[in-house]
Amino acid sequence: MNPRAKRFFTIVLYVTILTFAYLYVKSTHKSWINEVDKVIQYPDNDIETQPYDSIKAPYDNWNNSTGNKNRITKGAFVMVVRNEDHDAMKGTIRSIEDVFNSKYGYPYIFLNDKEFTNQFKKHVQTMTKAPIYFGVIPKYMWEMPDFIDLNKFKENIDENKNMYVHGNSTSFRIMSRYLNL
Repeated sequence: MNPRAKRFFTIVLYVTILTFAYLYVKSTHKSWINEVDKVIQYPDNDIETQPYDSIKAPYDNWNNSTGNKNRITKGAFVMVVRNEDHDAMKGTIRSIEDVFNSKYGYPYIFLNDKEFTNQFKKHVQTMTKAPIYFGVIPKYMWEMPDFIDLNKFKENIDENKNMYVHGNSTSFRIMSRYLNL
């Protein structure tokens, strides 16, 4: 089998497995997940930080933010980033602001598996007038579930490390898994 076909079928297989795993966890552990959400404690600091699924974004007030007051479409820019990514992210935000968002003022939602540093938050807040929200992804959503065989996972990384961009990066795979949920 040629390498492209093999790669395609491998990707389809992974997506299928992850989909079924997600549906299984979601259906069997729903009450457990809700209980975990209730007991998670988030630290207080001077800039609002909440878990992503309970961010109180002012959806009804977005028309009152900067820019076009008559827009109908509601939305937000959601980014999963690490604290140390603020330099790399600077170009992305600048591009979005220059081309589009300075007119419309769509909010930004930044997610991380760790608490954002105040330096990161202040750096981001200087780049736009749009509303900005920071969220922490709960551990149970970020880490590998118990039913994943970590040995097979590591073998797969070793086998595919040269086939994909960031193929040998465990953290990139975890982030990709989170984004696909």
